[in-house]
Amino acid sequence: IDMAADPRAPGALWVAGGIGFFHSSDSGANWQPVNLGSEYLVIDVVKVSPRDPDVIFAAGMAVLDARPPRFEARIFRSVDGGRTWQRRDAGLPGQDIQELALDPEDPATLWASTSLDLYRSTDGGASWRRVRSALPDGVFTHLAAAPGAVYATLQGMGNDPSAVLRSTDGGETWTPLQTGLGFRIPSVLEIDPHDPDHLLLGTRGGSLLTWTEP
Repeated sequence: IDMAADPRAPGALWVAGGIGFFHSSDSGANWQPVNLGSEYLVIDVVKVSPRDPDVIFAAGMAVLDARPPRFEARIFRSVDGGRTWQRRDAGLPGQDIQELALDPEDPATLWASTSLDLYRSTDGGASWRRVRSALPDGVFTHLAAAPGAVYATLQGMGNDPSAVLRSTDGGETWTPLQTGLGFRIPSVLEIDPHDPDHLLLGTRGGSLLTWTEP
């Protein structure tokens, strides 16, 4: 489940709950389903643009009626506060979109991850380019974007520890930040809203780790 709020309207919430995508204008007292089309959709992610709250992204996958069933990535964007939606997933693979991150400075730049691959768009989602694979080191779990940097959590596999990966050149190169993380499984990654150089990382089992950029 993912949730996002409209900063202009107290009580306005968006919730992506897997097989349902909903909006509330009264702090959750009442919910309305959001129609994204006739496909069978699993929507796991919702993000409101930090620059323009009328711009909203919802992401997950479509389960296509085939034998056996096929899955395709789906990303939808609204530029009018959720009244209308358009597909923004051209070039993405047949996998579930697990996370989105919106660049806080450039509205045209956003990031999307499946468990296996990380993608970048520089045209608001009209096209995508793969910038990193998670294998053989693990699987991606979460993304976060700060001014001049993007972060991805990597859950280690086998004897490989988990890590937070950082890129400051648009995804061309990545630096692992592993100190203190070990084999904990990352469950949430956030940028401190008051200090973009300060990261907050929650892990399964109740651990909370922090990292401050040097």
